[in-house]
Amino acid sequence: MPLPKALAGRLALPVVGAPMFIVSSPALVIAQCKAGILGCFPSLNARPEEALARWIAEIRAALAGDPKAAPFGVNLIVNKANRRLAHDTEVCIRAEVPMSSPACRRRGRSSRPSMAMAGSSFTTSPPCAMRRRRRSTGSTG
Repeated sequence: MPLPKALAGRLALPVVGAPMFIVSSPALVIAQCKAGILGCFPSLNARPEEALARWIAEIRAALAGDPKAAPFGVNLIVNKANRRLAHDTEVCIRAEVPMSSPACRRRGRSSRPSMAMAGSSFTTSPPCAMRRRRRSTGSTG
């Protein structure tokens, strides 16, 4: 799959920094973007929910003066248990987040999410598929 035009020339490597629950923070995303890879974080890492807009503003401000910085993205967890989805989606839209990645899970199966940026899509593997694979093989890593 070719790299979306919106990312062409903006990445040192065609790599997405995984949005890791609890681990990903503005500092990590900024470092990833400055290293030339797409930095991402799950919206649920920003707690309380009001912190999400501050995290996005902090990342944007840190990358503003760096013409070589790659774009960043926010991972939105799309399921009935996420009470923040509407709020987080609205914050991302208002802040014009460069990329967003919905991670979906339905009972018993997952759907393949896409990263949306400027009208193109960049496909990623849903984390729930990795969990299912680990359970079926007995692997912990």
